[in-house]
Amino acid sequence: MNTPDLVAEAGIKYFVDWGGADDQPFPIRVRDGGSLLCLPYQFDVNDGINFRFNMEGEAFARSTIELFDQLYRESGDSGRAMCIPLHPFIMGQPHRARHLDTILRHIVAHDGVWMATAGQIAEWYRENCLPELEAHLIEIAAMTGSRAVGSSA
Repeated sequence: MNTPDLVAEAGIKYFVDWGGADDQPFPIRVRDGGSLLCLPYQFDVNDGINFRFNMEGEAFARSTIELFDQLYRESGDSGRAMCIPLHPFIMGQPHRARHLDTILRHIVAHDGVWMATAGQIAEWYRENCLPELEAHLIEIAAMTGSRAVGSSA
């Protein structure tokens, strides 16, 4: 329960810890009144979870590509973020590595895809989306007489 507050207090600006919450970044209010940016984390394509339950490389690649394809279709009017949680000691095994290559080749073959780190996504979102979102939340708060949830104002 205290993790977001403690992470923010440590000076960290974002975290990738709430799996399945959304496919776009979103801010949450933390104890100090500021906000912490939550980035998408897809458990469905986490190699540590999938390979533990008898899924293997080909099925993992198919599932990951299907997730990407759906998010890509939905991204026409607003971007989507896809996190593929990988562990070198799992996906990096010789009999699985070629499936990661298949996944990545499929993804980069699409126009407009940005292969970015979590830090790059967080920085872009804070610069390009957060000011408008915060202004909107402040406007709603003023109309309703409540505090702007998620705003750092």
